[in-house]
Amino acid sequence: MAGLAKKAHDDSSTKQPPPVSQQAWNLARALADFVSDGCKLVTEEQYRARLQTCDTCEYRRANRCLKCGCRLRIKARGRAFKCPMGKWPKP
Repeated sequence: MAGLAKKAHDDSSTKQPPPVSQQAWNLARALADFVSDGCKLVTEEQYRARLQTCDTCEYRRANRCLKCGCRLRIKARGRAFKCPMGKWPKP
């Protein structure tokens, strides 16, 4: 029975994004990295590969990463942006 309670607690449907203050910090840090990288984007192929990786991630909800709170269609475009779980390959 304890295993079922643990599984229910770990269920990805109960995951929530980080608090707004943490999301703001994550965004500021990511934007600083993006600007210092020259605002460069990944190729269309790399972009699609990043989103495909997100498709199988337990932290994805629609267009949002519940680990960092970012909007994936935007975050997956920037070369300097990184997956908080380390799942994206380096461009």
